[in-house]
Amino acid sequence: MLHILLLILKWIGIVLAVFLLLVLLLINLGLFVPIRYRADASCQNDIETLEAEFELSWMWKLFFLTACWKKGKADMKIRIGWKYLFSEEKEGKSEEKIEVPEEKEENDLQKEKEEQKFLKEQKESLPPEKTNRSLPENNVQEQAEKRECRQEKTESGIDKEEEEKESFTADRRKAGGRKKKPLWDRMKEKISEWIESCKSFWRKILAIGRNLRGKKEQIESFLTDASHRRAFCSLKREVRRFLGHVSPKDVKIVGKIGLEDPYMTGQALAVLGMLFPFLGENTVIVPDFENKVLEGSVHIEGKIHNFRMLAILWRLIKDRDVRKIIIDIKKLKW
Repeated sequence: MLHILLLILKWIGIVLAVFLLLVLLLINLGLFVPIRYRADASCQNDIETLEAEFELSWMWKLFFLTACWKKGKADMKIRIGWKYLFSEEKEGKSEEKIEVPEEKEENDLQKEKEEQKFLKEQKESLPPEKTNRSLPENNVQEQAEKRECRQEKTESGIDKEEEEKESFTADRRKAGGRKKKPLWDRMKEKISEWIESCKSFWRKILAIGRNLRGKKEQIESFLTDASHRRAFCSLKREVRRFLGHVSPKDVKIVGKIGLEDPYMTGQALAVLGMLFPFLGENTVIVPDFENKVLEGSVHIEGKIHNFRMLAILWRLIKDRDVRKIIIDIKKLKW
């Protein structure tokens, strides 16, 4: 009895040990396997030729997200394991062809002609008395009426199918006419929508600022508090660490830019020159001061380690000043 009990406890211990090892393995994979991202874009002197692709993968592409823009169409896919959670089906499916049963109509007509020939032969071979009894004219008339009904049905079916086909093609043309909106106009609409949202956000900030004018003393005491200053310093330090960790490790930019006007081209190069320290050495941009040109390719690649993100979050939670400033912000009446 004791031997059986010890054997049961042994197997329970083995199962628990295996379970704990699997849990530790999953935790280590989640912490130390990085999230990888990659972005590629290219353009060939025309905004219609713009192509962009973004990929985000984790756990050796067990979790995979991809988004692309090609030929004026956007597509996005999310895959977990072997199952796609979200996939935008490409528009513009091929039109279904409506087949008309022409072969069946021809076969029916041939059969009717053969039947008529057979009836005529039988009528000629039989005497006139029997023909009047056995093959009356009503049968021929009925067959002719049936043939006419069949022809009318087939014609009506063909007409209906042709009408359906015409309506289907008209709907497709209308939909195609709507989809053929220029890419530049769509981009303008999106930019205008984004500008309007920014304006509304700015109005909200201004309204909050007007409300805070009467609380000047409260805000000054909040900003000049020693614990709040220490909290701001620690937040600033952790944000720098976060940006340094998330920033791409491999950046390659090769392009040629020209805006016809030398002054505007120079201004654009001045703005890009401010970004050179952040872009790295693998950046080559050739200016064209006479022609309007936009050509080039961009490649960005990097990775994010989860344990570093958790370390940043842990340091912020552990900091007493950060916890205090969060509580004080909740107590403020905006």
